Amino acid sequence: INMDGTAPYFPPALVFLAVTAGAGDKLDFSTYLLIVIVSTIGSAGAAPVPNAGLVLIITAYNTVFGGEGEPTNFFIIVAIDWLMDRFQTALNITGDSMVARIVTHLAGANIVDGKPTSQLSIVGGDEDI
Repeated sequence: INMDGTAPYFPPALVFLAVTAGAGDKLDFSTYLLIVIVSTIGSAGAAPVPNAGLVLIITAYNTVFGGEGEPTNFFIIVAIDWLMDRFQTALNITGDSMVARIVTHLAGANIVDGKPTSQLSIVGGDEDI
């Protein structure tokens, strides 16, 4: 999933909104499971633009808890989203770079004696990096 930084952000935000909006009594195992599923699917479809998660939080909240419009204390999520977006971006970049490193290693971008190696080398260069 490319936007893996948004997935851990949605469940706490949705639970916070539910509790502060008075829908805390609706939180049970099936609701938490639905929150995790909606968060995972939502993070896969998240647009790679700043504050795109805000729209998905409202959509997920209305899907899980039923309702229309924005929840009662949504302004608190809006106030901290600029900071949370930085953490999401850092997690996205870290995840993408780790996957790229794993794929490079497994694909054998550099093959030595018929076996893939994790050493990176410059094409045409004499020294390995």
